[in-house]
Amino acid sequence: WSHGLTKEWNGHWAISEPMWTLMRGRRSFLINREPWSTHLGHMRRCGFEILYVAQRRANGISRASLTKRWRHLSDDDLSCDSVFVQARKPAAPLRSAA
Repeated sequence: WSHGLTKEWNGHWAISEPMWTLMRGRRSFLINREPWSTHLGHMRRCGFEILYVAQRRANGISRASLTKRWRHLSDDDLSCDSVFVQARKPAAPLRSAA
């Protein structure tokens, strides 16, 4: 789980920032640790219309195991181990021919 880094699927939220930097090494990124709510917010800010969402819930690490950076996570984010989203960007309005 968690790309083989931890035993729990959401264990990456229990890893401190300094340790995460060490684990990432020289890679420009490892995995995106942002929760579902962050991705949803980005989609909405970019103008996507959310048509369908299916979430899968799973137990994982407890709230007490979260590092300081992730203590703000909602219960929804903490238990959401995968999401299927169907979204669309509305078509731009047609321009009138001048």
